[in-house]
Amino acid sequence: MEIQLDARLSRIARCARRGSVLADVGADHAYLVCHLVARGHCPRGYACDVAPGPLERSKSTIAACGLGDRVRAVLTDGLRGLPMEEIDDIVIAGMGGELIAAILERAPDAGEPDKLFLLQPMTRAEHLRRALYTQGFALKDEHAVESGQFVYTVMEARYTGFRQDVDELFAWTGKLLKKGDAASRLYLRQTAARLDQQAGGLEQSARFAARAAEIRGLAAQIGKRV
Repeated sequence: MEIQLDARLSRIARCARRGSVLADVGADHAYLVCHLVARGHCPRGYACDVAPGPLERSKSTIAACGLGDRVRAVLTDGLRGLPMEEIDDIVIAGMGGELIAAILERAPDAGEPDKLFLLQPMTRAEHLRRALYTQGFALKDEHAVESGQFVYTVMEARYTGFRQDVDELFAWTGKLLKKGDAASRLYLRQTAARLDQQAGGLEQSARFAARAAEIRGLAAQIGKRV
């Protein structure tokens, strides 16, 4: 079985380190990990899911690719129960930023600086960026990618142990503000538009006028940079 990844998964795949043992949390069909192992980019990997249904889809893909000896399907909640001492790269993708942050917070062995976390939030990326830094992680890099009608961000994070708060501008733009590619500019324009929409909703009440002005200012700041 030949697996063709869409643009979103392809961007994540390019971030995975050659020779790394990879765990894909929320793997669903296990396309990503099977693609990387089948091509020899990763020697072996884990396809993980919290629900039996998606895990069965992973098992079907693993079997169809003939990778039963190199990709293991694991029924697990987040990173719990995984042999973290064997795993180098961890993908947590295709779910909300709040859920990704919660998975990292309760992971038993996430705090190892040699591990690379590849994170792709579908929503609330700003929450995830804040949570990463307050939990002692830092963004090594970040990439915007267009896939279909949507534009996503793929974050490369490592544990540093240094806990800090980030400002609002960084929470909403991360490393993408310094990127000049078309996908990053589109992501930032959409972010500014979303902030303007939030401000418009808050402006309906005098109680939130000050907060609405702050959000408008943040949107304008981002808009000026793209």
